[in-house]
Amino acid sequence: MIKTCPVCKREFESGLIQTVYCSPECVKEMQRRRSREYYRAHRPPPVCAECGKALPDGRRVKYCPECRKEAIKKQKMRCAPPRLPDIRIPHCLDEIEYEVSQYNKAHGTNYSYGWYTYLADSGKLKEAP
Repeated sequence: MIKTCPVCKREFESGLIQTVYCSPECVKEMQRRRSREYYRAHRPPPVCAECGKALPDGRRVKYCPECRKEAIKKQKMRCAPPRLPDIRIPHCLDEIEYEVSQYNKAHGTNYSYGWYTYLADSGKLKEAP
């Protein structure tokens, strides 16, 4: 029985009635097409990430036009370096390590740098004896 493959349009011979495709590659291609069609038909409509308004189909945007300018401002502020240097942060890691080790020796503690700075910022560090 001679049949025509619906994917590649080639003619092939098959002894089975239920055979539709000429090769496993054509079967995989048809599965991909069906999956893609199903996804496009059943995906949720796009909405603005800020206000939740519906966005036009086919556009790869995250925000509606009203929210887009504000989102761009927020992104620029998040990526911008701080305007003034933080004077609490020592510029050398050796200074940090030395300061924490001295405190640990004086007080018999075993604080890490992160815990030490948290306590120092909150004012909970014990004064040296």
